[in-house]
Amino acid sequence: MLALYRRDFIEDVEVEFSDSYRSCQTGRSKSSHLSKKRKTTHRLNYSSDDTSCSRVDEEEEEEEEEEEDGDIEAPSSKPADSIMFSELSAIQRQFASDIFQLAPFPKLAPSLPWILLDPVQRRHTKIDIFHSLDFSGIFSQIQYRVIFKDDWDNIVFKRYFPEKGTVTAKALQQFPSASYYRQWQALMDRLDEDTAKVTRDHLLTQWFKKLCWVPHPDSDRMWATRKGNKEWIMLPPGEQRNCPRIAINSRFDDQGAKVVLIAETS
Repeated sequence: MLALYRRDFIEDVEVEFSDSYRSCQTGRSKSSHLSKKRKTTHRLNYSSDDTSCSRVDEEEEEEEEEEEDGDIEAPSSKPADSIMFSELSAIQRQFASDIFQLAPFPKLAPSLPWILLDPVQRRHTKIDIFHSLDFSGIFSQIQYRVIFKDDWDNIVFKRYFPEKGTVTAKALQQFPSASYYRQWQALMDRLDEDTAKVTRDHLLTQWFKKLCWVPHPDSDRMWATRKGNKEWIMLPPGEQRNCPRIAINSRFDDQGAKVVLIAETS
């Protein structure tokens, strides 16, 4: 009976909570003017043992359109559990906005901001910002690392959406200030053990797997910015320095994913 309940629950709610998304290969919707840019592209090359990757840098100067984010399609109405679905939808909608409103600034005032979005843009950030590996107009610089499937599911996802009963560390930064995170904790507290497990492990995890990237969370914070070792790839290329750490979902390697940064030239 429990197995039948789980199957029916998953089928009903997945239909309601399914989200349209674009692959990393597609990028963000375009709608702006032409300008002269220098494009730095990192093509991800993976080794046969599926544990490491290298990059090939490609640079070219070209005229191309600047890109802007487009809204995701709203999910259908009439959920199997209207209350729970409403809460999940609110979490989904708030996720990207919360993350960028909590984005850090360099400690040195004269430094170029790491995040190029203004406060209004941060507040209105949509989930499709995580459906593209084109970081143009979002970051001035990043350090990134490809996260393979097991770590994406068991470390990254777990830190953004902890299991029911997880005790929040007192020193945890940024996550407790995020509305989506507090809503998620409240939802987990309200649901019984079995429903909470089904909701997280069979529903939300499928949505999270569709994201191309997220800020790489440390155990004590959402945004990590300390200078990394050689495992972290700088973009634009250069010496290692403090800047946001980005976790890239390795699932999109099969789609020919490229990490792109387009910077204006004077």
